[in-house]
Amino acid sequence: ILRYIKGIVDCGVKFEKCPSFKLLGFSDSDWCGSSNDMKSNYGRCFSLGSEIFSWSYKKQEIVAQSTEKAKFIAAT
Repeated sequence: ILRYIKGIVDCGVKFEKCPSFKLLGFSDSDWCGSSNDMKSNYGRCFSLGSEIFSWSYKKQEIVAQSTEKAKFIAAT
């Protein structure tokens, strides 16, 4: 991630230093979110300081047998 940020410095992305200048990542998923095919949905986002610079939201390709498995799939 840091290599990516270093490579786009000239592209107009600017991160101001602040007291909470931390790299954070989050992921979450539901379980059997789609009633049609029983597949779970999951999302991820990454932030640096207070700015989100990457996010995604997708439907899992396989049917998870539990909430824990759905969250594990989302995190990997």
